[in-house]
Amino acid sequence: MMVRFRTDAATIWADCTLQRAYQSGANQIAIGASGLDLYSRDETGRWRWAGATRTNSPQIRQAIVDGLVPGEREYALY
Repeated sequence: MMVRFRTDAATIWADCTLQRAYQSGANQIAIGASGLDLYSRDETGRWRWAGATRTNSPQIRQAIVDGLVPGEREYALY
């Protein structure tokens, strides 16, 4: 799933609960299977990785990025 949004927030938080304990597979670690990845569009229009969550429990409540420079940006959360 992917969610796109725009914000001028200095901090972007994740607050979600996984349906079951975080999963990992034979070829994928838990953060890739159950974590969240945040990307931001830069001034040239290219998508850049901005941050990710740590998955150490089914409850994800943490800042993905903090201390952002002021200004509205477009984000994509996977």
